[in-house]
Amino acid sequence: MTPRPSLRWLCWVLIGCSSSLAALHAQSLPPRDRPPEQTGTGKIKGRVVDAQSASGVPRARVRISGPQLINAAPGLTDDMGRFEFANLSAGRFFLTVEKDGYAFARCPEQGMTIRGGSRPLVLGDHDIVDNVAIPLYRPAAITGRVVDRHGDAIENALVQALRVARYGGIANTFGRPVATTNDLGEFRISKLDPGPYVLLVSPRNQADDPSELQLSPR
Repeated sequence: MTPRPSLRWLCWVLIGCSSSLAALHAQSLPPRDRPPEQTGTGKIKGRVVDAQSASGVPRARVRISGPQLINAAPGLTDDMGRFEFANLSAGRFFLTVEKDGYAFARCPEQGMTIRGGSRPLVLGDHDIVDNVAIPLYRPAAITGRVVDRHGDAIENALVQALRVARYGGIANTFGRPVATTNDLGEFRISKLDPGPYVLLVSPRNQADDPSELQLSPR
């Protein structure tokens, strides 16, 4: 005896058939009677440039995000660094850019205050925002030397770079790129985004007093 299909399976089949019938019905209608496609009317256009040379950066990956978008496909800049997102609904949008050899970029740029860092690109119906310029920076580096009060090098000390941001007048630190000093007390911390940093030094030798260490950035 063949088991009867479950009610849930029957409902799924009926819903699928109903959707297919509706699609066939829409296709059979003449163009003037078909429902209009739900697409936006706004555009965001701009250019990704090298922060030092101001030349366009080709094949940079640009992503757009916003409450109206779900899993929007990224775009690549052309040979002049230009990009465009069309058929956008009215709303608020953010852009991010990635390119090998450059630091990660955001548009609008992350500001030093909550208000300055959270302003999106505001787009209305039929609006075209075409003056967006996103600079890409080469990753920065901090180099220096750690010595004690006598000028002797401190080997194997941990040096952390803490990026400083100010939100509402309160200083916070985030991100902890780490380097270790060599036998000459030298260190190098690379792949840093532009901005102010504070360096924190922790000696590996418990006999060393952190208050006696001296940092000499280069």
